[in-house]
Amino acid sequence: MAGERANTAMISRLQKAESMEKEDTSSEEIWKEIGWMRGPDHKRIQAYTEY
Repeated sequence: MAGERANTAMISRLQKAESMEKEDTSSEEIWKEIGWMRGPDHKRIQAYTEY
């Protein structure tokens, strides 16, 4: 997992997630489609895979 300020953060996907959230898209759908979610502190975190 990585936060918004991580060097590996995909900012374009973060912006898409925020846009979807404003359109009342469910958190689960945003997670499935974009890979970002809100953590317990309500900040965005993303899952990433090491290649």
